Amino acid sequence: MRRSLDQVLAEFEISRQELELWIEESWVLPEREGEDIAFDEIDVARLRLIAELRRDLAVNDEAVPLILHLIDELHLLRNCLAALGNALDELPAEHRNRLQRLIADSLGQG
Repeated sequence: MRRSLDQVLAEFEISRQELELWIEESWVLPEREGEDIAFDEIDVARLRLIAELRRDLAVNDEAVPLILHLIDELHLLRNCLAALGNALDELPAEHRNRLQRLIADSLGQG
């Protein structure tokens, strides 16, 4: 569900100026259609995270982009690992088993 600027401001109890700063800093990337701004579910999740970081954890403005970057990297890594797992599932059993053994050995789990 898409949310409007006013809905986001009310939901997160932030000022328009604060939200505009977050957008300017590219912490959140809503869609713009003329003067209208629309926030999708990913935007809303990021806004929730930013609000929690700033309010609940007292994270300063300099640390927020670093934390967001690290979280983005973790999501990318998870997606890459899922794709790798799907690719492994497509291999013939003997190749898949050998590759799994090699991975386990390299991680010291063999």
